[in-house]
Amino acid sequence: MPTAPKSPTPPRWRALLPWIALAVPSVLYRLPALANADGTNSDAAICGLQAMHMLRGELSFFLHGSGYQTSVDSAVAALFFLPFGPSGLALMISTLAGHLVLTALAFSILRRHLPTWSAVIATLPLVLTPGPLHTYILYPPRQASLTLAVAAFFAVEIASGSLARLAIGAALAGLACFADPYAMIFLPVIGLHALLVARGDAPAPTDRATYGRRVAAIAGGGVAGLAPFWLLTHSAGASRGPMTLTAAVLARNGKLLWEDCLPCLLGTKVYFEKHGSDWGPWQPPAAVRALEIVGASTFVAAIAFGAVAFGMSKRVPWGVRRLGLVGAIMAPVAIGGFLVSPMVMDFFSTRYLAAITLLAPLALAPAAHLLGTLRLGGAIAPYLATAAIAGWVHYGSDVDGLSIASRAALANDEQRLGALLREKGIRYAVADYWVTYRLSLLYREAPAFVPKNPAEDRYKPHRDAFEASPRVAYVYDARRSREPKGEVEARVRRDDTGFDPACERLEAGEFTILLLQRKPGADPAKSAL
Repeated sequence: MPTAPKSPTPPRWRALLPWIALAVPSVLYRLPALANADGTNSDAAICGLQAMHMLRGELSFFLHGSGYQTSVDSAVAALFFLPFGPSGLALMISTLAGHLVLTALAFSILRRHLPTWSAVIATLPLVLTPGPLHTYILYPPRQASLTLAVAAFFAVEIASGSLARLAIGAALAGLACFADPYAMIFLPVIGLHALLVARGDAPAPTDRATYGRRVAAIAGGGVAGLAPFWLLTHSAGASRGPMTLTAAVLARNGKLLWEDCLPCLLGTKVYFEKHGSDWGPWQPPAAVRALEIVGASTFVAAIAFGAVAFGMSKRVPWGVRRLGLVGAIMAPVAIGGFLVSPMVMDFFSTRYLAAITLLAPLALAPAAHLLGTLRLGGAIAPYLATAAIAGWVHYGSDVDGLSIASRAALANDEQRLGALLREKGIRYAVADYWVTYRLSLLYREAPAFVPKNPAEDRYKPHRDAFEASPRVAYVYDARRSREPKGEVEARVRRDDTGFDPACERLEAGEFTILLLQRKPGADPAKSAL
């Protein structure tokens, strides 16, 4: 009996396949972090805490404890907290969702000039990313600004001579800076993109009057978009220090760029979490090392070709050449900013080079056009494999080989700690900065924590309530606390603080707790640990 012919895939499903091919691997690749989202760091957790406060009506333009970062990512997190409740997972999903939108926008830009599956392959560097770039994909703040910046490129790209769309694209670039000052690195590149698009469908500009109107629309949109950022940076409480650039750090940043951050960005150097805050470089097998060299070399060459192809007018269409130049020029702009930024500190500063990877799909457009889908896939495969390995190893204790590691024991310790503190009537506790805000979010501020070093405070009401409480706790985390174990207890016991030396010590797995009673009449502000 003959078999019935298979029915073709419905057109609507065929249209969804490219999007699925980008979104599903992007989520699957980040499951180790999502499965252990309650282990989020304090820098990210402060966004979650502010999102909780927003839902209670406590609003602020600035991120808690910052005079230059805004609460935009916190507002996005609040939207996810509404249906799911406050948690590390909801916070991480809010950021990952922004990256998925960013990925979709980059793909949409490419699909205007390339075959669909060539565009998918060229977008894959946003799906499989080396480890340090996890910091912006999975941990706020910053993702909202990056998504807005790529949205600006998209709005400009689809302008097709529309003054309104050109103005909207420029305005989005300014709003991206409001969301986070890092987006300033995109401004010259978005400006270049807008000026190239304003020329029309050919490298030779349209008549001067038309071109002038388009440039005016770009300038007007840019000024309007930057207005909120200007007002923010000139408001009370604003701090411009982190946004300054100085040649004084050139030598230090250059060394860090060459030895750590650029290799991390390319996947040829991988740091992984050995235990808690103890990070060290991974030593790959020889075969993986060879793959890293091939992959990074190919990736760098493909990005550089994006600029070279701008002069290939006979072989590469104007729209593709335009994208290639814009994507490629992001690399020297980002590196230049990195070299003179006072914010660069260690290998985690690789995140300040993230713009290179974000615009890499645009830089790959000329290579994608000339090579075709299959050859492009073969050419970029070594880099994608390198990035995937680097990112996976970077997960550290969240993975066990190819499997997601179970952190049930640590999670149980954290739950025991929270239950123990509540049982003892503790509403406020003190710990190392990297312990405080993540536990405050995990426990939904019951209890709430403040940093051991008051200079690291991010939320003054917690400090005020802590200092007003006669009975508090100190918590030592064997994985995250930077002070030596027992140091604080020794100081309390020898009556070197404003707390009663007769403190009670408790244990909860990797956590050590001191239950502290303030001395009568002691100045809370001087009860330093």
